[in-house]
Amino acid sequence: MQTFMDNLANGWAAEDQIDDAVEEWHESDSDLELHEYLGMSWDEYKDWFELKKTLKEILRGRSSMD
Repeated sequence: MQTFMDNLANGWAAEDQIDDAVEEWHESDSDLELHEYLGMSWDEYKDWFELKKTLKEILRGRSSMD
């Protein structure tokens, strides 16, 4: 499954479209948790939601772990 974070990393989505992805999750019958649906680990989701890290910062954090 192509996730929002995959699309963002590939340049096929913009950060400000995440609200649309969250709405899609609410309207779907997905068994995935929201962070999984978006393509984030639980820690990445917490960093985005609680610490207000940008999605680009989260993607950069992934790159630095390679």
